[in-house]
Amino acid sequence: NRAAYLSPMESAYKKGLIFANHTDVPVTPINHMFLLWTSVNRVSREGKVVGAKERVSPYVGLQALTIGGAYAYHEEANKGTLEPGKLADLVVLDSNPLKIDSMKIKDIQVLKTIKAGREIVAIKGLFITKKRYAVLYYDKEGKRQDVDGKPGKIKAMGLDLKRSDT
Repeated sequence: NRAAYLSPMESAYKKGLIFANHTDVPVTPINHMFLLWTSVNRVSREGKVVGAKERVSPYVGLQALTIGGAYAYHEEANKGTLEPGKLADLVVLDSNPLKIDSMKIKDIQVLKTIKAGREIVAIKGLFITKKRYAVLYYDKEGKRQDVDGKPGKIKAMGLDLKRSDT
């Protein structure tokens, strides 16, 4: 059963590898709590556990989404952990994924998103180019922003992209 070895996160963790977890939009939804839930529980749409030996703890799953993602994009010097001198990219959740029942992780709601120290209030659309996708967002003042807090371009999938409406 090949599916049991799809995304072998626990094996990678045991070998000391740094790994990332990500969505495959549009195949899977942009929902990082669901993504965390899948890496922790490995439950199929039919409710069957697939590859139980490759389950990771919620803590390791969060590392794959944060530290691992930053490492994959060579951005670990300024992203991935909350430390002095790094960007303040974080979310405020309605529940602690380290303490709730692992089957409820997918139901956790993001209450607030902070990107480069600024609160983001709403997703306004999807930018598509060369089969790459990126979420476009506005800050609290209604100004469209990119990774550096400057309007005009966004960064997605490791590529610098220009907005279609500039």
